[in-house]
Amino acid sequence: MITYSGFIILLTPIFWIMLLGRSFTFFGFHILDAFMISIFCVILIAIGEKQKEVL
Repeated sequence: MITYSGFIILLTPIFWIMLLGRSFTFFGFHILDAFMISIFCVILIAIGEKQKEVL
């Protein structure tokens, strides 16, 4: 169970990435874009693992 303070600590780096993501580039990618891509990949991997369980 994540406490409220733990939730804020988790959200704070995300907030800063979103805030700074349009100012700083990371290997040519915007940080925000890289963050979104990484989330998308994690979701795809999670879906893939669930599909394996079904099969």
